[in-house]
Amino acid sequence: MGELAVEHRHVVEDAGPERMAAGGADSARRRSGQVPPSSEVVAADFAHGRGGQPQQADPASIAALYGAMYGGADAAINHDGTPAADGRAAPRGLSAYEVVADDHKGPLKPNQLRKSQLAELKKYDFDKLNVVDDATEKSGKLANDQMTQAQFQQLTQAWLNIAGGQGLHMTGSAEDQTTFRRMLRDGLGDSPTLRNLITTIGNDADPSHRIEADLGRSQPRTFVDSFESGAIDLADLEQFAQTPSADHKNEATRGEQLVHILAERRAAATSADPSDFAAAHQEANRQHNQYRAERGQAAERSAKSIVRDGKTYAVFRYVDGTQHECELNRQHDIVGMNRPSGR
Repeated sequence: MGELAVEHRHVVEDAGPERMAAGGADSARRRSGQVPPSSEVVAADFAHGRGGQPQQADPASIAALYGAMYGGADAAINHDGTPAADGRAAPRGLSAYEVVADDHKGPLKPNQLRKSQLAELKKYDFDKLNVVDDATEKSGKLANDQMTQAQFQQLTQAWLNIAGGQGLHMTGSAEDQTTFRRMLRDGLGDSPTLRNLITTIGNDADPSHRIEADLGRSQPRTFVDSFESGAIDLADLEQFAQTPSADHKNEATRGEQLVHILAERRAAATSADPSDFAAAHQEANRQHNQYRAERGQAAERSAKSIVRDGKTYAVFRYVDGTQHECELNRQHDIVGMNRPSGR
């Protein structure tokens, strides 16, 4: 995460004295803030960097996401939310599906699930997602943890597709794959941004758009993940809190790291040049800050690496002047967090 703009999903390079000097010059061109007085800039920037211009989440795009995510009216699937004949509310969530045997002949109807598919969704607590009724939907913008039945059914289909290797292909041990999927599911409950990403990725049947995720722990010279290799370091991700602490409201969280990784790889996979990191990174920053905006957090302004008192830190700086530091060891694993306080 160097002052050359650290990409917390990239392989780290070693830096010698000559690179340190180069980093200072490049830093002046790339950022407007100042490095803390006791810090030295690491020119080797974890390859590429997550820096750039300050980015506030676009209120219009957030409103559009809340009101029409997952395809809006076109995404409605055999569920109109009307009361049942006996006056009871229509079923929502998984209870709205008809469950059929695994050997059921013919294609499934939109409101049908095979028994094994239902088990897969319950394993990851899809029955606990907050699916609202028509009255709530029509009352105004949904809360972060709320979704319509149409959105829920698009999300469940995407999740099942991913389980079958569509949209997102995972490699690594079965345990690591389960852990990563649990991380993703944990983030779905309170983030329209992450739900939209998973829905879009999982429902894209174009094999050329499939994202590769090489899962592991303490992968060599990798901080969180690597755009080039596809590596995703679960040990690093586990160091981030799932939700910001009450006294560290700008704290970097696991969910925003997942959004950044997926958005960056999705943008690259669907572009004319999948190797164009800069364009993919810009889109990842936008969605990353959209996720933070959902939580009322300040937008991330830059991500840099610094050396201070002989230790290396990845530093996320926010537009309100606060920052979050990750202390890294020689293998570039996270060994400590200095969380933002105050403000």
